[in-house]
Amino acid sequence: MFPIRPVRGAALVAALLCACHAVAGAEKPLLPAAAFRPVPACAPIDPFADASPERQERSLGCDADIPLAMAVRTPRLRPTDTGPNAVELEVDRQVSLQGSYFTGVARFGMTAASDPADHRLQPRRNLVAASGTIRLTDDFAMDLGLGRDLLPARSRVTATAIYRPEGRHLMYLQVAEEAGLLAPAVGLRWWLIPGGASLDVSARRAADDSIEPRVGLRWSQ
Repeated sequence: MFPIRPVRGAALVAALLCACHAVAGAEKPLLPAAAFRPVPACAPIDPFADASPERQERSLGCDADIPLAMAVRTPRLRPTDTGPNAVELEVDRQVSLQGSYFTGVARFGMTAASDPADHRLQPRRNLVAASGTIRLTDDFAMDLGLGRDLLPARSRVTATAIYRPEGRHLMYLQVAEEAGLLAPAVGLRWWLIPGGASLDVSARRAADDSIEPRVGLRWSQ
């Protein structure tokens, strides 16, 4: 071994001490572990939508508040019309109340269109929905949803158990009640490549008691 000169040796020791002090004084890394996982886009609550691994995962891990969205369109009733002669209106708003272990969400949505006969706006859909999610552990949650649509008149209640194996995969069991009928559904999303490729498997029982299985391979950028 070659001897270390005193000046260079002192400089090397000082540099090592500074590096150790910087590491010891760091409270947390510059990027948290969540920075390497894709954040799912928020999905508006819709109790009438079929359960799926995609919808269940998009409902978790994001801010449930959705600003007021309003759209007004003026289409032509017939291609031969010279200009717009109809009005279509869409309004959607979703708010949430979030805590450490509970998230409550309420949504109101409405669509309307003008009647060709008297040109007055006629409602096409009035949706009122609410849901509450309770996190029992870091990997297990229960969700209860309720929705009522005035046009057409119908209501639906859902109860869903959500489990995340290893904190990143997803499994769910849902029971929905509509028009006096129960419609159970189960599903699984297993990440083959975290944040990249996943295997989606789901099955639900239809109103005629038939089983509808679904299997898919999903790839996200």
